[in-house]
Amino acid sequence: MNGKPTAAAQEMLNILKEHTRTVERRSVPLLLNPRDLCSAKVYTPEAVAQLRDHFVTDAPWVISKLGVRFWESDTVDYLNTWSINRWKDSKDAQRVSTLILNFASARCPGGNVRSGGHGQEESLCENSTLLASLESEDATEFYRIQQSAPDNLRTDAMILSPFVEFFGVNGMQRPESEITAVLSVVPPRTNGDSAALEEALYQRIRGMLFVAAHEGYKHLILGAWGCGSAGNDPELVASLFEKALREEVPATTPEGKFRLYTWKDFFYSVTFAVPKSKVSESFKARFSDFYRTEREAEFQKIQGEIAEDRQKYLSAIKGSLLGGAIGDALGYPVEFMSCSSIIKQHGEGGIQRYEKDFETGLALISDDTQMTLFTATAMLVGDTRMAMRGIAGSPESYVNHAYHDWYNCQCGSSVPDDNGSWWNNDVSHSRGMNTSWLSYLPEMHQRRAPGNTCLDALRSGDYGTLDEPINHSKGCGGIMRVAPVALYFRGEKNRKLLMDICHTAAKVAALTHGHPLGYMPAAALAHIVSRAAFSDCPYEDGLHGILKECRELMQDMFEGEPHLTKMLSLMEHAEELADNGKPDAENIESLGGGWVAEETLAIAIYCCLKYPDDFSKAVIASVNHTGDSDSTGAVTGNIMGALLGYEKIDPVWLKDLELRGVIEEVATDLCDHCRMNEYSDYRDKDWERKYIYFGRKSQDPRDLDE
Repeated sequence: MNGKPTAAAQEMLNILKEHTRTVERRSVPLLLNPRDLCSAKVYTPEAVAQLRDHFVTDAPWVISKLGVRFWESDTVDYLNTWSINRWKDSKDAQRVSTLILNFASARCPGGNVRSGGHGQEESLCENSTLLASLESEDATEFYRIQQSAPDNLRTDAMILSPFVEFFGVNGMQRPESEITAVLSVVPPRTNGDSAALEEALYQRIRGMLFVAAHEGYKHLILGAWGCGSAGNDPELVASLFEKALREEVPATTPEGKFRLYTWKDFFYSVTFAVPKSKVSESFKARFSDFYRTEREAEFQKIQGEIAEDRQKYLSAIKGSLLGGAIGDALGYPVEFMSCSSIIKQHGEGGIQRYEKDFETGLALISDDTQMTLFTATAMLVGDTRMAMRGIAGSPESYVNHAYHDWYNCQCGSSVPDDNGSWWNNDVSHSRGMNTSWLSYLPEMHQRRAPGNTCLDALRSGDYGTLDEPINHSKGCGGIMRVAPVALYFRGEKNRKLLMDICHTAAKVAALTHGHPLGYMPAAALAHIVSRAAFSDCPYEDGLHGILKECRELMQDMFEGEPHLTKMLSLMEHAEELADNGKPDAENIESLGGGWVAEETLAIAIYCCLKYPDDFSKAVIASVNHTGDSDSTGAVTGNIMGALLGYEKIDPVWLKDLELRGVIEEVATDLCDHCRMNEYSDYRDKDWERKYIYFGRKSQDPRDLDE
């Protein structure tokens, strides 16, 4: 110091005197009027203690985290990079949401700004109108209190300068100034008693936070307070700031009700602006990743929950999805063949192993598995929306969008264009939104005998509901794709929740199949798969017990529906046939061809009851008949896979199954559910890619560029 103000400080003094500043050779008046310019509010030590010990507030609890950050620069430089709320009306104090901490001198307003000082307080004053507030008559009490302090610890007194106009950055004028508030607090200095110093630092830090919360500021800009000329240990000061920010905040409401808050309920952000130095390392270590410990703990907790769920549920979920695909792939080549033709081509036992595609060497899936996978990803898109936004549409609404995406894969362009959209005259009325990452798989663009009912319904651009059916079809295209509904919801013990699962499955089927016998069997299948996969207590008589409960539930759900009797009677007939000892083809023929949903369900029930412990025999029986072999095979596989689990499926069926990896991935996702939420730091980039951005999986070589 040379006893003279720096050039920047002299410019600031001129601005305060003239109440104008010069920017690019033109005169710009200050935004603040003289009254606001000199305003100051002194908090006495007693007032600060009253706030700390008896804080009264009616602030709401906020479900979020406090935005704590570290910025490696001084406060003034930080102000130049950070957007502060623009000042519009000096009479409206609520427009000032940012509060800056000033490392105040106990003796001189502005420290040594008038004599060439270079500390944090001097820097703030050089670039703002702060000195006018600190030298005002209202602020004199603060300095009187500090000078009367018995030792270097000083006192908890503080000056709140509610309106401070920042007009420059390190002496450089800028066209538009900013208005903030400044809280001036004197840091204690050591007096030889380390315990007393630590207590003074901690309580003064707490006092700052309580004053800021009481005044309603939302953004705090702090720093290495007390680590400069005061000489305090940066590690100690940083640790005390962290301790204070993490603590609970006891308070009472104006009505006298006690509450425990945290600082997130009052502040949006707290920034520590500290220039790069040895001092900054202590603050950087604590505040550059403030929630690292919590994030790591959360990650470990979520990984534990995922592992637990996979242990409990994944085998059944994967078994059901893969089982459905196996039955589909086995039955697809013989779908339109008579039983006699199947025997003639494949031998007395009919088709018993995959008929593989000549070009790929794989057992191809049909539209049944394609649509099943779209159902599953749609459920997960809705799940993710609810987790990340706290609000979501109905499950069937997401499934409806996914089915239109599937339709576009079948009838539209061979791949999405660069914008992820689709083009083709045939899909001009479709509501495809590219809401499934499956749309990027070439296999989904292969036509595998898609059902005309599904195509016609989706082509219309409309969709059906239970109350307003889109058509009167009862084809099996509704039942063969709904197993993921049961697998997603886990299957609840509560009867009402189980009915909700079944209702959802019915609504999903009704999107394209409007006859009651088009969607009631879907509801029944959801019940059977749910109980087979997730029942904690095995039924005394196995699948027979599940079917008995299913019939009772269907009677409650669809009471008064005249077509229900036919479905239930056919289910009972399937149970009877399973014990008569006659050939499977003969028994299945008496149940029908499986072209309609109630027959598909009945055939699957028969095969599962006939071979309750043998996945292969059940699936083989389900496809060797005159009828819709791929759908009866798919539904049988869904039930048997859920009942027996993945491990009981002969590996021969898994080898060379088209899209096996994708099916297993979707099954794992159905098991895991979305573990992210809008208030959590936990992020799963692959999940976001698939269920928020609907892109291809990152490990796929056909993936989009990163």
